[in-house]
Amino acid sequence: MADDLQIFSFEPINAIYDILSLNSKSFGQSISTFQMGLSDIEGEAAFNYFPNVSIMSSKYSNLDYKKSLFRNSLKNQLNKEGKIINNENIIDAVVNSKLQSKQVMVQLTTLGSIIEQHRIKKIDLLKIDVEESELEVLDGLRDQDWKIVKQLVVEVHGLEKKQKIIKLLQKNHFKVFESVDQALKNTDIVNLYASEL
Repeated sequence: MADDLQIFSFEPINAIYDILSLNSKSFGQSISTFQMGLSDIEGEAAFNYFPNVSIMSSKYSNLDYKKSLFRNSLKNQLNKEGKIINNENIIDAVVNSKLQSKQVMVQLTTLGSIIEQHRIKKIDLLKIDVEESELEVLDGLRDQDWKIVKQLVVEVHGLEKKQKIIKLLQKNHFKVFESVDQALKNTDIVNLYASEL
């Protein structure tokens, strides 16, 4: 990694943060980890933690939506491996057994606060993958913060949210294109890639 590279990484859930912290140690001083989530406000929030499928953890609790996402991504993975399972009951059994959650309280902050506290002058890449909270994270940027962001990659859930985020990015002088990860086809998730004009 470049000598002057600095990565800031955020994870609000304690059990996942412990793994992030451990993994980051091999990169030395280049990675700063924060046990908190990003949002449009500072404070505390209840999150739904899925220990068996931790990437589904978020502050949103629509279990039917999460089951649908997990079911489709599981089918995509099985198809990629050439394993076709025609019995939906088997898929549903796996989904139901894995998607058991527990509620945990987490701390939240805003990107604007982090930028101010750490006197950040430039963000070469802002990557956001926050399971349905992506618009809230972006709303945590102050007007002046947008000027220091050069590129973004944002995983977005839902068509309505995607349109709002595209408008927000374009308003702040970014060109935007989208892509669908093959593992997430047949879901409402897209990746938005944005770079300053």
